Amino acid sequence: MAAEATPMGSARAWLVETGSPILLFVSLDLFVTLLFLLLSTSPERIGTFRPVDTVAPKLAELLAAGFALGLLASLPQRRLDLSLATICTALVGLLDLDHLPALLGVAQPVRPAHSVTFLALEVFAMFVAFRRRKEVPLIATAAFLGHLAADVGIFAPLTPFSFEYVSLDSLTVPLAVGAAGFALAAGYAKRRGRSTRTLTGTPSGGRGRVRGWLTSRPWSSTSP
Repeated sequence: MAAEATPMGSARAWLVETGSPILLFVSLDLFVTLLFLLLSTSPERIGTFRPVDTVAPKLAELLAAGFALGLLASLPQRRLDLSLATICTALVGLLDLDHLPALLGVAQPVRPAHSVTFLALEVFAMFVAFRRRKEVPLIATAAFLGHLAADVGIFAPLTPFSFEYVSLDSLTVPLAVGAAGFALAAGYAKRRGRSTRTLTGTPSGGRGRVRGWLTSRPWSSTSP
């Protein structure tokens, strides 16, 4: 008989499911910020930190956009997917960690992680790290596009290959539509992955691999 899920067990599963992608994202964001800072030259380091009194309202706006995308990702599953909503909300807000050097008083390029280069690296890393969770790179892409749609100002999309700064304000609607599309795709991917595991009887994560190894051993046979 299967053990009933407990609140503590559910909270732990949620923490494991959401914590790993968020920690990987934070690591990549900080790494790229430092690397692109080192690859830039003084004339390109024009990034400044926003006025302190505007930080909280802007963060609230970004978190709201992230949660909205998380709700959209829940639609294909016909229920609130708290894990996808948490990951998306966190990633939309945490992308701005690339302002950290300016906060510390260090001259830096403008928004180094707000670039196509960072997005490509992030998606590749998420795909490799979470191969059995196809929804993770999709929701990461949705969060990136959603952040850009909610942001204003100038960016260098091809950093560090080019530090030419452009405004993406005219692309707000296409970016928002793209973010919504990837959020829905993430929801469908997770629903399909869950259905596949249910049909095959394969649990997700490492426990499924261990169980499969054990049942394939000679001692698992019921014959004399």
